[in-house]
Amino acid sequence: MFDWSPDESPVVVQIFGSNSEIMAEAARKIEEHGAEIIDINIGCPVPKVVKTGAGSALLDDYHNAEKVISSVVNAVRIPVTIKTRSGPDSSRITAIEISKIAENAGVSAVAVHGRTAAPSWYQLCWKGKAT
Repeated sequence: MFDWSPDESPVVVQIFGSNSEIMAEAARKIEEHGAEIIDINIGCPVPKVVKTGAGSALLDDYHNAEKVISSVVNAVRIPVTIKTRSGPDSSRITAIEISKIAENAGVSAVAVHGRTAAPSWYQLCWKGKAT
């Protein structure tokens, strides 16, 4: 869901997901379409995103976060950035760890949204307490 004209620049496309192979393929397609930067969303607390293991669910899934970030960085030649939140909740602030993972994977920049993911959404959707 992106469209831009040649006079718009720089073009940044944000993606989210938890499957590293699908994320890498999406990044390649976005680069082929002419995007200049790809941003990975590691902060979205929306239930339909978190339920899939994406967005803020990656805030304490370091292994998968590293796989997703590395796969995207290695799939494209353009810069990759991430947007993250400070952590899943106030008792687990993980932005520093996620930022280090991103830096080691080769991202060009990290943006930290100063809030945590909404605890009720996180607990209900990711930890399996939703019915």
